[in-house]
Amino acid sequence: MARVSKDRDFEVSPVVRGVFNRPTGQILDFYLNSAIGNPEDYSEWNQILRSSTEQDVVYLHINCYGGQALTAVQLMRAISESRATVVASVEGACMSAATFLFLMADVCEISDHSIFMFHNFSGGTIGKGNEMMAQVHHNDKWARNLMDSIYKDFFTKDEIDSILEGKDYWLSPDEVTERLQKRNAILEKLQAAAEKLENTKEIPAKVVRKKRTKA
Repeated sequence: MARVSKDRDFEVSPVVRGVFNRPTGQILDFYLNSAIGNPEDYSEWNQILRSSTEQDVVYLHINCYGGQALTAVQLMRAISESRATVVASVEGACMSAATFLFLMADVCEISDHSIFMFHNFSGGTIGKGNEMMAQVHHNDKWARNLMDSIYKDFFTKDEIDSILEGKDYWLSPDEVTERLQKRNAILEKLQAAAEKLENTKEIPAKVVRKKRTKA
């Protein structure tokens, strides 16, 4: 299992002179065991993620074949904003939009015999011909930007292009772990570069945004 830890600052206040209380948090378990549905079904999840503290741990147990991509986008935002350590634990299937959430976590855990599948989105359009063409072109740009962002350093650029062209990638736990380790190595190099720049000059914005590493 690949791990990348986040730096944490804890506030420790004395209970009485010479006696200190260590901060403790909650361990919260979310179960994603059905298709990702409408956004309103996950309002509580989003709020809990955003309200969690640095001492909390959120386990996202995944056995999911995918679902609504835009609901996953909102959950990804909440995960990125959460101060808790988010652990994605795959326990069966992790496919389609569920892979977005998996790759956003701080820590990834994979049960033996799990199955991963990565592919392009599915959808449809209706309306006048020009309206349908406009939506198709927009959806293509949207999908490319989304997958370039989420799958960067997990898949190569050529592999991402092949997904956008219709190829499905079926991966085993060992194959996913190997890719996570390679991605972590890249993120660690970026972090080292950011720390080096911090000691000499202002860090460029593109490097600063790499400070919340995922895997």
